[in-house]
Amino acid sequence: MEDLRSESVNRHKEPSESPKSGSASARLFFSSYIFVVKIQAPWFKTQIHNQLIFAVREQPCPFLSVEDIRYVYKNTPETDGLLRRCCLVMSCGTNLVSLLEDPEFLKLCFEDKAFGVP
Repeated sequence: MEDLRSESVNRHKEPSESPKSGSASARLFFSSYIFVVKIQAPWFKTQIHNQLIFAVREQPCPFLSVEDIRYVYKNTPETDGLLRRCCLVMSCGTNLVSLLEDPEFLKLCFEDKAFGVP
C-alpha cells in the first residue's frame, strides 16, 4: 500500500490545482477499503462497502481520475474485487466523456488489460 503520508507531502510540494468534485471522496473510500482489508476489520469493511455502493448509485457519480484508478489497481491483487468493479462503473457513468478526452486514461486502458482492452 502506498504511504499515504508521503503522498500527502508530495501533493503539497506540487502546484495546487482545484480538485474536481467528488474525487477526494472516491479516493478516501478506496484508501479506507484497502486499509480495512489489510487490517482485517470486517465491520468497518461492510460500512465502507455500503458507502461505495451508495456513491456508485449517486447521480452524478463521484468524479474518478486516472490516478484513482491506478491507485486501486496497484493496491488490489484480486482481479474481480469490489474496488475494481467500482472503478469500471464509476468510469462508465457521467465521467466517461471527460475520461475519454484524457490521454492518460486511454493509455491506462491499454496498459492494464484487466481494466481496458484485452
